[in-house]
Amino acid sequence: YVDKEYLQQVLQEGASRTFTVPYTPNLNNKAEGMFWRLFCVARALLFESGMPTVHWPYAIQHAVYIMQRTPMKRIINGEPVWKTPYENLNNRKPDSQHLRVWGCQVSSEIPRHERKKQGCEKLSKRAETGWYMGRSRKRKAYIIFLPDPATQDLTKGQYVERRSVVFAENITPRTITDKNNDKATPSTKTEDGSTVSYTHLTLPT
Repeated sequence: YVDKEYLQQVLQEGASRTFTVPYTPNLNNKAEGMFWRLFCVARALLFESGMPTVHWPYAIQHAVYIMQRTPMKRIINGEPVWKTPYENLNNRKPDSQHLRVWGCQVSSEIPRHERKKQGCEKLSKRAETGWYMGRSRKRKAYIIFLPDPATQDLTKGQYVERRSVVFAENITPRTITDKNNDKATPSTKTEDGSTVSYTHLTLPT
C-alpha cells in the first residue's frame, strides 16, 4: 500500500503508516486472507463454469459482489453477530434474487442503434448468444461476453453491457463439454489386445 492517493487519505485521517518486513505476507493477515478467499471463489467460478482463465478479472469482480452479500461474523458487545458487508454499509439487507450463475449462456437483445449498422433493421437479428460475466459496476446492466462469431473461441471476443437478457443457467461451457464427452463411448484395451467398451449410465437422483 504505497499509493500516493492512499497515503494522502491516511494522513488526512490523522493515522500513521508503518511497513511490514519484506517477504512476510502473513503479517498482513486480514488483507492476505481476503485476497485468498477472493481467489478461491473466483477459481471455483472458473472451474465450475468451464470458462477459460482469461476471464479471471470478471470472475474476481463477481466474487467480490458475492462476498459483499455473504454473511460474516462480527463480535458486537461480546456477542457474535452475522451480517453482510452490504448490510453494514447500507443499513439494509441485500436482495439476492437477481443473482445468476456466472458463466452461463445468455441471449441478449441487440440495441437498436447496433441493428441499424447491419443494414436492414427490420430483417436483422434481434438477439445474440453470449456468456454471463456479472453485473456492471457503472450502470444497471449485465456484462456479456460475445465470442468471435467466426470461431466461437471463448478466449477471443468482446465484452458488452446489455439490459435485456434471458438466462439459460443450466448451460455453461462445462455442461456442453460434459454432454459431448458423454456421447462418446469410452473403451480400453486388455492385455490380450481385445477392446472392451463401457456404457455411460446416469443414476436417478
